[in-house]
Amino acid sequence: MTLTQQIKQAARELGFDLVGVTDASPVSREQVNRLLGWLDAGYAGRMTWLHSNIEKRVDPSKLLPGAKSVIVVGLSYKTSDHKMENSSPKAIPMGIIAHFAQYDDYHPFIKKLLCQLADFITSMTCPCMQFRICVDSSPLLERALAVRPD
Repeated sequence: MTLTQQIKQAARELGFDLVGVTDASPVSREQVNRLLGWLDAGYAGRMTWLHSNIEKRVDPSKLLPGAKSVIVVGLSYKTSDHKMENSSPKAIPMGIIAHFAQYDDYHPFIKKLLCQLADFITSMTCPCMQFRICVDSSPLLERALAVRPD
């Protein structure tokens, strides 16, 4: 089994639903243009921080100098199909709450799992391995990296 296969297996054993490994090269020019167009159109709204660190967002090696690979994982926070049903016609109407908003902040939970994955990789390679753990709050176009072929 290759190291990549072992990493993917370990990530799944930690509970990740999706895992991919890609190189740390910059995202495609098309993805960069899509990001810049999205920002120029004002879709970021009040999220002004999305306009900063563009070079780090599009090039993982700028986020971690010397990076060779990027591991992208996905974890579903939807545990089941909950349907909010009224038990009687006089029940108070209820809104729909996004699944991610029904749970504690996922950032520390996922970061902990990623640290465990980093420990596994270090045990399989060398203790000098460097990692940068990013949980969607770091300047990185993780979705653009996730759609790359392995």
